[in-house]
Formats: sequence, structure tokens, C-alpha cells
Amino acid sequence: MALVPIEQVGQVGIITDVPPYSLPPSAWSGGSNVRFTDQGVENISGHIEVMKDCPIRVKHLVFYNQRDITDYWLAFGETPVKRSTTGQVYCFDVDSRIWSDVTPEGGLKNSGSTVWSTTFLGAHLVATNGVDPMIYWPLLADNTPNPEISSGIKNRFIPVELGLSPEAIAEEEDKFTEEGISITPQTIDSFKSFLIGTNWSNGPTRIWWSTEGGHYSMPSWNYLDKDQDAGDYELNDSRGAVIDGAPLQDSFLIYKEDSIYIANYVGPPFIFGFKVLSKDVGLLTKNALQEFPGGHVFMSKYDVHVTNGQEVKSILTDKLQSQLFDNLNGDHYHRAFIAADVLNSEILICWPSDGSAWCNKCITWNWLTGVLSMRDLPHVSDIEPGVVPMPTEGDEWELNSHTWSAISRAWGSRAFESVIPELVFAAAGEDKIYRSGVDHTFDGDVMHTTVERTGMDLGDPGSVKRVNAVWPKITTMGGNTVKVYVGSQMSPDDGVTWETGVDFNPDKQSKVSCITTGKYFAFKVESDGDFKWRLHGMEFNVEQAGRRGSRIQ
Repeated sequence: MALVPIEQVGQVGIITDVPPYSLPPSAWSGGSNVRFTDQGVENISGHIEVMKDCPIRVKHLVFYNQRDITDYWLAFGETPVKRSTTGQVYCFDVDSRIWSDVTPEGGLKNSGSTVWSTTFLGAHLVATNGVDPMIYWPLLADNTPNPEISSGIKNRFIPVELGLSPEAIAEEEDKFTEEGISITPQTIDSFKSFLIGTNWSNGPTRIWWSTEGGHYSMPSWNYLDKDQDAGDYELNDSRGAVIDGAPLQDSFLIYKEDSIYIANYVGPPFIFGFKVLSKDVGLLTKNALQEFPGGHVFMSKYDVHVTNGQEVKSILTDKLQSQLFDNLNGDHYHRAFIAADVLNSEILICWPSDGSAWCNKCITWNWLTGVLSMRDLPHVSDIEPGVVPMPTEGDEWELNSHTWSAISRAWGSRAFESVIPELVFAAAGEDKIYRSGVDHTFDGDVMHTTVERTGMDLGDPGSVKRVNAVWPKITTMGGNTVKVYVGSQMSPDDGVTWETGVDFNPDKQSKVSCITTGKYFAFKVESDGDFKWRLHGMEFNVEQAGRRGSRIQ
């Protein structure tokens, strides 16, 4: 008999686009709600409802943090009724925990396809939904955006004044093919001191930038004023519409449906110069683009890519590409988006699967290691990092059901949790808002975690082998148990024959006894408990059972 170790199980992650028998030993062929680290594979943290009683269904969240003032969350969404045509904006005061209506006077339009785009220019928060005129949150006399000007008087969002001359207004109106449409972009971004709008209502390939604004002052958009730096440009080298854009170091990258452009600041009289980065790939939908320390991650019509401004590389090809694009909901693909989890150096690639109107699936990519994993989402429309107060219910000692050893965070740490930015989920499909990084449940419901590997030949693909024991190198918090399964396959094309799962407590057990025979073997760990676990590796006790098709000498 021989012990066959499988080590460094956190270095490769999950790969489903390659047959399991072709994977390296430390790779995994399936899994959900797990994270891979240098120490192994572990279950992720769960989430809990926060900022309760939000009056609207939230489609987009923004965390407003300005030094020495109260933190705010801005929620852009709709009235929570079926097929709502009314858009609304609400503000949550982190200190008082009160929601305030800051919707512009006259209201906002809304539809099932409405996707918000927001940016900061200095202290100003600017937003567009691609239908209404751009709006921004005005600052008060003390240069703060308090949601209340005085008792009962709200500091509401107001339309952005473009500051166009009569000649510019006439020129803009001449570009419309029908009346009653607002002059507005699909997306808005800040770059240096400029605001840049893309895909305008009177020009889908148009880039229009403002003059330079100040930290507390809004800029003009009058491109006919030759003493100012505002201007526009049509990107017509390819036929696709502009979808979104984002800064990348000293450049601004513009993503069309079918290509990517780079805008560089060149100064007067042209202000910006434009060149093509790629004509082979474009962006699937707005907000499916995320900045991270190494560049941009974006979703195209067939893959997820990373670019540093010099080249474009694939992330999912031959790894998890089919998981996303074979299951992406064709009716609601425009709700897919990408977010960043800076604390864990991860990119979250979120999409609605078949049968789901909102994003319920996520692929995570660690930008330091390149490792991929998968997790479930609570039907979200947006994920944003920020500071959010924890719920106070259940803080009393007599109401807390956890034991000392089962708590995965330090006792007394809650005060500091109100300082560290955590991911906040706008769960439009559940009309709730959640905070991540809390315990190991989905707001009190069971969080099922699993990781499995099939097709392992244990170093000898040609012979029939027998495994009679497995030593999982696993740790659990609080002396809890996980379910461990061992299985076998005679051929890589056969289904796995799983042995009965074993409740494994590493504080009391060291091995899982089994009797399974085949050429290939499988291993799986599952958990439904509210505790942390981590798998560091495993060892298989293997003995020869014969060599099918060969003569015994």
C-alpha cells in the first residue's frame, strides 16, 4: 500500500472547461461558495441584512464618504411594484440610520432595462440613467451634501446644467430624429478634472467631455466656447455603439460593443487624442467593467478579459467560460456587472443565470494568483464597497447562540467592523440590502458550500486501484463536522460512484475509511453549518487491484 498526497489545494482553483482527468492534482472540478488561498480551500463568509426598510427596490448603490462628515449611502432604484415606471433616489444616513427621499423634483423615469451609471467629480456625485437628464447631488453652504437643508426640506438631486450657448443647443437639437428626448449620456465618468459622457441620446458613438471642474464646482459642457476645454468626438472606426469607459493610469479607455479605444489628454486645442487598442473585442453591457490595481477587467460577448492598456488577455477561456456563457440569461444579460473586493484581492463577475431576472451567480478571480472560484448571490443588481452599520438586534449575551470557539471573528471586534469597508449587496430580487463578511449563513438561511474533484488517477491512470482510506487535512471552528465523500470511476467518461458521505470532525477523527475501486477517484467536501472550515490537503491510501486488459505475470 502507498499514501498518495494531494497538496497545495488552494493554488489552482476550479476548472470546469477541461476534462477532470486532464487537470493537475491540486485543481478542482467543481465547487460553490468557497475561496482558495495559500493555506488551502475554505468556505466564504455569508451576508446579513442591513439598512433595513429601504423604501425602494435598489438597482445601484453608491457610498459617499467625505472626511469629517457623516457617511451616506445613495440608493438609485424604482418603486417596488411590478413594471414600475417611476425612478427614485434615497439617501441613508449611517449615523442616524434614517432613509431620506432625495429624488429630483419632477421625478425620474424607469423601465426594466434602466441601468444607472455614477461617478464622483471632487465632492460632487453625478449620475445618469441614460433617459433623464444627468443629475447631481448639490453641496450646501459648508460644502457637504447633507440630505436635509433644514427640518423637513430635503437636499434633492438636481439636473446637471450643461451651460450650452443658444448655438450649441440648436446644434444638439438638430441631431435628434424625434422630439421630447433629453440630451443625456448612457454613462458618466470622471477623468482628471473632466467629466466624460459616452453614448449620448443623439449619438451612440459620441464622446462628449466637459471643461475642467473643481473639487466643489461643477463644469460647463459648452464645446462651442473656444476659451474652454469642453469638446466631443465621434468614434466611427467601428460600427458598434459606445457602452462604457473608465480611467486607466494616465489614459481613459472607451469600450464599444466591438472595439476598445484609448483617450489620452493632449491639451489645447484638441484636448484629447484617440487611438484604437483593439478591434477584436468589446464590452457586453455597461457596468460589466471594473478597475483594479493591474488594469481593467471586462466582460465581452464571449469571455471575460483583463487589459493593462497595452494588451487584452482572457481570464475564463479553458477554465470557467462555459459556466458563464452557457447559463447567462439572454433576456436580462444587461444586468450583468463586475465588482471588486479589495480586501480579498478578488474580482466578482456577476450574472443572472437562466430563470433568474437578477444576478444570482458569480465567478471570483483573484488578481494576485489568477485563481478562479464560484459563489451564489442573493439576486443582486449591484455590489459596492463601503462602511455600513451592523444590525443591533441579537447583540445581547442571552440572545447569542454561538459558542466562543465557533465564532470566526474576534470577540469585541464589532466596533472596528464599522470602519472597514465591506461589500454591500443591493438585492433587487429580494428587495433587501445585505452586508457581506458576516458569519457563514445567507442572512440566517443555510449556506451550502461544496468543493469536489473527480477524475484523479492518483499517479497511475492505467491500473485498477483500491482506496481504503482518505486522510483529509482539514480544520473546523468550534469542533464542527463537515461531510466528506469518496468516489470512483472505472473510466473518465463514467459517472462517479460515490460512497456514503461521512460526518468528519477533525478534532476527533483523522481519516475516512472506505472501500472503493476504480482507475479514477473523486473527493468532495460539503458543509451547511454556520462555522468556518479550511481544507489544506488530503492523502489517499492506495493499493493495486489489478491492471485491466493486461496479463498478470
